[in-house]
Amino acid sequence: MTRVVPSWIQAWAPRLLVLFAVGLSLWLAPAVLRLPVPKEATALVDARLQVDGGPARSVRLPHDWRRDIDPGPTTATYSLRLPVSPPGEAMVLLLPSTRLLLGASLDGHPLEREAPQITGAKAGSTALFRLPSGAHGGRLELTLRRSGGIVPGHLSPVYLATETNVAPMRWLWVMGDGVTRMVALCIHLLTVFAIAVVWTARRRDPVFGWLFLLGAGSLLNVLSGSSLEPAWLGWSQKVVPLMVSALGLAVVGLALAILEVRRPRWLRYGVVILPLILILGTVAGLPAPLGRLTAFFFAMGGNLAGGVLLLGLGRRPTPWDQLLLAAPFLLTGCFALRDIAGLFGLVADPFMMTSHVRTLIIVAILALLMRRLAASLNELDVANETQRQRLLEQEAELTRLHAEAQERTAQFTLDEERRRLMRDLHDGVSGHLVSIIALSERREVHPGDIEAAARAALEDLRLVIDSLDLEDGDLRLALAGFRERLTPQLRRLGVGLVWSMEALPEVGGVAPTYALTILRILQEAITNALKHGPAGRIEVRGTRGLDDAAVLTVTNDRRDKARGPASVAGRGLDNMRRRARQLGGDIVLRLGETESSLTLTLPAVLAG
Repeated sequence: MTRVVPSWIQAWAPRLLVLFAVGLSLWLAPAVLRLPVPKEATALVDARLQVDGGPARSVRLPHDWRRDIDPGPTTATYSLRLPVSPPGEAMVLLLPSTRLLLGASLDGHPLEREAPQITGAKAGSTALFRLPSGAHGGRLELTLRRSGGIVPGHLSPVYLATETNVAPMRWLWVMGDGVTRMVALCIHLLTVFAIAVVWTARRRDPVFGWLFLLGAGSLLNVLSGSSLEPAWLGWSQKVVPLMVSALGLAVVGLALAILEVRRPRWLRYGVVILPLILILGTVAGLPAPLGRLTAFFFAMGGNLAGGVLLLGLGRRPTPWDQLLLAAPFLLTGCFALRDIAGLFGLVADPFMMTSHVRTLIIVAILALLMRRLAASLNELDVANETQRQRLLEQEAELTRLHAEAQERTAQFTLDEERRRLMRDLHDGVSGHLVSIIALSERREVHPGDIEAAARAALEDLRLVIDSLDLEDGDLRLALAGFRERLTPQLRRLGVGLVWSMEALPEVGGVAPTYALTILRILQEAITNALKHGPAGRIEVRGTRGLDDAAVLTVTNDRRDKARGPASVAGRGLDNMRRRARQLGGDIVLRLGETESSLTLTLPAVLAG
C-alpha cells in the first residue's frame, strides 16, 4: 500500500534541509578554514609589536587588532626570534591564519611566499614562506599593512617546519595561500561573462539582468584594493565599499524575478540612489567607517531577505533552483552579521567569512544557469517531439485527405467521361439511328439512303471512340486519326484530299470532349463540301494565326460551276459556330463561284 506524504511535509522538508545546512556551515566554517599543522612543527608565539613606527610592546600570538587601533592606513610589524634549524634541512614557515596584506623578512631579506596574495587580504588567508637555504635562526619580521578602513589585523602563531614534514600537505597550504582565491576569481570572471552573453540575448528576462548586476558588482568589490587593480583606480577603494549596498538590493530583485513577482519601482531606482547617497554623504563629511558599515548592513539585510524570499513562505513546495540560491544568500547574510561582530571584537574568528562564501554564490548561480539551460533544452525537446508527433499526424491526415481527393477526382472524372460519352452518343449516333429507323419505316426508300445514314452513324461512333483514347490531349494525334478515316472515304467518292498540319501550333487544354467537338466541326465542314459543292478536291490546312491562335481551314473546289455560288444555311452552320464558341474560337465561312472555305480559329489554350 502506497503511503501519501502530507503536503506540509513536502513543502517544508526541503526548506528545513536548507536551514540545517546553513546552520551547520555557520558552526563548522571557522574550524574547517584552519589548515592542519605538522606535529613536528615548532610554534612561535612570543613577538614584539610596533604599530606605525610607535613604541614596541610584547604580544602573544595569535594577536588581533581591536579598538586599540584607529581606523585608516596602518602598518604593524611583528618581530620574532627564529630558532636555529637543524643543519642540512630545508625549512618553511607556516601561518594558519592572517588578515591584511602580509610581508615577511629574515634579517632584513624578504622571504619568498609560495602563492601570491592577490585578493582577499582583508578577509584572511593562510601563508606559506620558504626559508633560504642555509638560514639558521635570525630575526623574523612579519608586517601587516592596511590601506584604510576598520578591518582589524590578525596574525596566528608562526610554525617552523621542515620541507619533509610539510610535503604531504603542501598542496593544501598552497591552495589556501591564494590559489583557491585565484581559481574562484577566474570562475567569477567566466560567470559574469556568461551572464552578460545570456543577458544580451534575453534582455526581456529580468533574472539575467539582476544576475549580471549582482555578479558584476561583486566582481568589482573583489578587484577593488587587490593587487590586480590599476594604480590610477586607487580612488575606487573609497567608493566601491559604499556601492556594496546595491548588491543587497540586487539580491532582493533577483529573488523577486525568480519568483516572477513584480519588482517595485523603488527597488530599481534604489540600486543607483542608495550608493549615491552614501558616496555624497562621505564627501559631505560622513565618517567613512560609518558609511561602509551602513553599506555592509544593507548588503547583509538584502542577502537575508533574498534568501527568505527564495526559501518560500507558503505551503507549496519550493523549486530546487530557488533553494539552491537561498542557501548561499542566507549564509552570506549570517556570515556578514558574524563579520560585523568580529569587527567590534565580539567574535574571535580569524577569517571574515563573507568573502569566502561569495564563491559558493557564484557556484549556485552557475548551477542556476545550467539548470535553466537544461530546463530550456528539455522544454525544447518536448516541444520538438510534440511538433514532430503533430506533423506526423498531419502528414497522415493529409495523406488520407489526398487519397480521398484522388478517389473523388477519379470518380468525378469517370462520371464526367460517362456523361460526356452519353452526351456524345446522344448528340451523334442516336440521331443517325433515329434517321435509319425513320427511313426503314417508309414504304418507299432508296437503299442508298439507309446505307448513307448507317455510315454516318458509324463514323460518328468512331469519332467518339477515338476521343476516348486521347489521354495526352494532343490535337495533332486526334487530327491524324481523323485523316486516316477520311482518306478512304473520299477516295471511294473520287474526291482528292490535300492535308497539311506542319504549321499548326500547339494548342493547350485539349480534353477528349474538346477534341471531339473540333473533329465534329471538321466532319460537318467536309460533309457540307461534299453535299453543296459538289467538291472534286478538298484541302485541310493548319496554320498559325494572331496571338499563337490555331487556324484550321477546309477548302473545296466546285465541280458543277454552272450551279452558281453555293449557299449554306440552316442549323448546321449554327451548330458549328456554337461548338466553336464553347471552345473560345470562331468560324468564318466564305462562299465563291469556284471555291468555298470554312475557317475554324482556336485560341492557344482552349477556354471550354
